[in-house]
Amino acid sequence: MKGQTLAAPKKHNRVASVEFWRFLFTFLVSLYHFEIYFPKRKLFLSGSSAVEFFFVLAGFTIAMAAAHKRDKQLEPCTTRQAHLLAIDFIKKKFIAIWPVLFIWAIIYVLTVDTTMLFGKSLLDVILNLEWELLFLVGTPFGFNYGFAPNMPLWFLTCLMVMGYIYTFAINRYYDGTRFAAPVIGIFLYILFGLEAMSTLDHNIQVGFSTAGMVKGAAEMALGITMYQVYEVLSKRKVTIPMRVIVTIIQIFSIIRLYQLIIGAYVSMDNYRRIIYIMAIVVTSFLNVSPIDRILNNKFSVLLGKISLPMYITHYTLINFWFAQLMKIKGDLMFKMMYSPSAEALYKFLEGTGGYDKNFRQIPMTFKDAALYMGMVIIVAIAVTVIVELGRKAYRDILRTIAENKAAEEARLLEEAQLQSNITGRPVDESLAELKGENVAEEVKE
Repeated sequence: MKGQTLAAPKKHNRVASVEFWRFLFTFLVSLYHFEIYFPKRKLFLSGSSAVEFFFVLAGFTIAMAAAHKRDKQLEPCTTRQAHLLAIDFIKKKFIAIWPVLFIWAIIYVLTVDTTMLFGKSLLDVILNLEWELLFLVGTPFGFNYGFAPNMPLWFLTCLMVMGYIYTFAINRYYDGTRFAAPVIGIFLYILFGLEAMSTLDHNIQVGFSTAGMVKGAAEMALGITMYQVYEVLSKRKVTIPMRVIVTIIQIFSIIRLYQLIIGAYVSMDNYRRIIYIMAIVVTSFLNVSPIDRILNNKFSVLLGKISLPMYITHYTLINFWFAQLMKIKGDLMFKMMYSPSAEALYKFLEGTGGYDKNFRQIPMTFKDAALYMGMVIIVAIAVTVIVELGRKAYRDILRTIAENKAAEEARLLEEAQLQSNITGRPVDESLAELKGENVAEEVKE
């Protein structure tokens, strides 16, 4: 019925569709980097816009967390409190990212192509990972003249630096930061567009910083701006006309993104993507369109969980995939003469790797993409499982230590009560004496 209001979506489901988009954009950036290694390209000629989505989403969630905290606080946030919140942002990111980075470092060392070391030893390779493990790839120190073992990690560097600054700013100067966010976002985006040749130029110098840092600062500011748009819209009643309008905006944004990403050459049109990425973030959090209703499920949450391992490991797996593909094809060429199964497998792999059966250069095929992305997803799932098992083991150790400590405390209390009954001394004095004896015995041992 016209004007009918609909039930608001449950709060805990609001981010599920965003997790799907997180996975999809990670999927796109993985394919974009993969296609760079092909002699001919036809899909991602101007990048994939994955980091744009991640930066906007980061700014949006920082603003959301600050708004929720402000609603609970009676007094304005002090400088010290804002600093601690910013440190907490870094700490949470570090805890989430570093275990995956550590596993990536192991994968990199095990899969590195020794023919590409140019006289360096494996120890040199390991020691060259310091910028990745210290989140410094996105700085002039970490680029190594445009090269690093894991170049996509420049995004994480920018996320940590700008995340600290924006978390501090919006918690300490809430109204001022919200007011300045759209101005900062537009100004820095103009600066990036003037200094960079394209949206891909993240490692060139801009003043005392890099283009990537400017880009990240601009897009996170735009994310903060988009949260303010979301705030206004989320307070309105969810009517059928509103559902229709949001759905149209979301579908139109998806179509335009497809047009501006797939097969699009590097041009000023690439900058238009940010508009539609911002629209997708806002409409996804509103969670009123049929698309979001479909995407709000546990499977989307699982896809979101493997996005970080995909992003961190996919670049290293490209060289490994090409090396293994060439090796397998070479082995099959000798075996196919007398093995029907080897011949069948060779024919299946024919045309992969950027060359057809006549060794002519061809673009990436669907088979290439499926095999490579299948490997990336499997590795990401394995890394996620390893990290979760490691965290569970760590929690179990802490729980065991706490339980042993509690049991010891209970034993000492029981013994103190028995002594108190015999001697008539207060239980607290007996307990303190017993603890002192235990400390003395530990020192003696």
